[in-house]
Amino acid sequence: MQTPEFRYRAFISYSHHDERWATWLHRSLERYRVPRRLIGSVTSSGTVPPGIAPVFRDREELPSATNLGRVINAALEQSAALIIICSPAAAKSRWVNEEIRTFQRLGKGAHIFCLIVEGDPDGVAGLQCFPEALRQPLSLVGLPHGEAVEPIAADLRAGKDGPAAALLKLVAGLLGVGLDELVRRDLQSRHRRMLAITVAAVAGMAVASVLAALALISRNEAQEQRARAEVEAATAYQTSEFLVEIFQLADPSEARGNSIAVREILDRGAARIDRGLEAQPEVRANLMHTIGRVYTGLGLYEPAGELLQRALELREQMPHVPTPEAVATANALGAALYLKGEYEAAETIYGEALTASRGLYPDGDSKVTEAMNGIADLLIQRGEFAAAEAQYVAALAIDRQLHSNGHADVARSLAGLARSLLYQRRFAESEAAWREALAMRRQSLGDDHPLVAETLNDLGSLLYFAGQVEAAEPFFREAAERYRHILGSEHPFVSSILNNLGRLLLERGELAEADQLLSEALAMDRKLKDPGHDDFVYTLNNLGLVRLGLGQVDAAIPLFEEALQIAKAHEHRVMLGEVWANLADVYWRVGRSADASQAIASARRELAAVQPDEQTYEANLASIEGAVRVAEGEFVEAERLLLSSYATISERWGEQGLFTRLAAGRVAVLHDARGE
Repeated sequence: MQTPEFRYRAFISYSHHDERWATWLHRSLERYRVPRRLIGSVTSSGTVPPGIAPVFRDREELPSATNLGRVINAALEQSAALIIICSPAAAKSRWVNEEIRTFQRLGKGAHIFCLIVEGDPDGVAGLQCFPEALRQPLSLVGLPHGEAVEPIAADLRAGKDGPAAALLKLVAGLLGVGLDELVRRDLQSRHRRMLAITVAAVAGMAVASVLAALALISRNEAQEQRARAEVEAATAYQTSEFLVEIFQLADPSEARGNSIAVREILDRGAARIDRGLEAQPEVRANLMHTIGRVYTGLGLYEPAGELLQRALELREQMPHVPTPEAVATANALGAALYLKGEYEAAETIYGEALTASRGLYPDGDSKVTEAMNGIADLLIQRGEFAAAEAQYVAALAIDRQLHSNGHADVARSLAGLARSLLYQRRFAESEAAWREALAMRRQSLGDDHPLVAETLNDLGSLLYFAGQVEAAEPFFREAAERYRHILGSEHPFVSSILNNLGRLLLERGELAEADQLLSEALAMDRKLKDPGHDDFVYTLNNLGLVRLGLGQVDAAIPLFEEALQIAKAHEHRVMLGEVWANLADVYWRVGRSADASQAIASARRELAAVQPDEQTYEANLASIEGAVRVAEGEFVEAERLLLSSYATISERWGEQGLFTRLAAGRVAVLHDARGE
């Protein structure tokens, strides 16, 4: 990639407005491992190394420097390539521009790469993201006078490359290799990881089963348990052979190579379970359990639930029920049903799993606390926060007794406890518990794990509900970035974090980005979730607010009305109040004053039932009612409602916030009606 005189493989130039992207890029490049088959090959950029490190980033390299200009120039001289993080802020930064000019003067303009994070490379007024030095480059050493070099640009804007593809595009440029080669290697790596995870899961079940059999042998049941151990060993072998067979399609030597998808492999395996294994129910149950859990991890809850239900039914027909395997399958089925939104069915399954696991493990076990956490999650869903807290506390005590303090099971119960405290508005206690869980998960699972991203999302939600909106945004953005990187561009967890971030942005009045994120989240939900899933309430309501803020009232009405039907089905108390209020807001705007008055009455009834602590709910409703009173000609009462509520709303959301702007618009309607 570089000749020996270069100390750094790349220099990252950026505006400090884009520091979070610089941090991500710096970390991602230095952690990137070059595919083994490419290492040592010779390209136009030199010999391909094992990795990209070291990469120069000023915030990492300069804290002890006394002469910054000299250090920057030296670093540019010692860098093989220059990466510009392009945004409107970078385009206006004279420091970024000067770093580009310096690199060009060194005769290395052909080794400049771009990462677009915001703005427009085509020069839309005020949004230009390319610094002037990129748009009007100097003559380059070795090139005809005045000839420009078009830099390689990766694009992180919504709907463009995405983090994974953008990183590979930059790495391809730095290494001087074809992008297709890296993408192919990346897909091969993912398939190998999936194979390893699945086979390891099966092997783990096999080991657990054999150990259980050996323990029973010691209880004077030698002959019976020895036979069972032989069955378990045969089951484990046949299970592994089956999984290896269905994953053989991922072998790059076959004609289709990496074009096969994980979903296709899983579907192929699920379809073959019943063929040739009729006389081996334990093998079939193991396969259904394993593939069902992989489906759940991919966000495919419908096929996951079906397979896990069948696996549980098979296990319940076997002797010596309940067994550890049956409890594990019940817990997995409970999780799939919960994520699918079938809460009553999940409660039944988790209850049976808890009873069975307590019988098997009177002194406690991870299967016991897994079922306890599942039941507590359902209590939160029903709004029984104190009962959920008690369940999490009990599970946490068992987990701490069984495991070291950094164990993933301890973190799981701790995170659940934090969630129950959040909904009781005990913010300080909740934050402490979540931060402890985050540290544990990073230690035991590593940064690139969905549960780490989940905890970042949870911390963002905590800060949002505590009113620390600015502090919440970086957590949401990092969680979204990690989810996309780990789970791909289409996953239920990705849509949830996009919804959270979209809500934050719409409240702040940043409607364009909010519209983009929430539209993507809704499209993803419609593709991946049951139409009646309660997650739709949040996404539909939030997108309706964005459309209302953009003046698209006719587009907002069906979104709110659909959200209302789903909220009613799930008895979403707080969300019912908010959706009714938003419907009242759009109804009066289209002349449906009677419907608006009825919606206000319904909103007030729902909000009174849950008694939310924040006065902003009532203030927003009062502002909407004031507008309805204007439409009905009741100007005195309208003025009282509109002016008193505006003070509360503007204090909570600021002058630029969407709710403040909508409230100000309603006050303007009053003045217009009076001819003022």
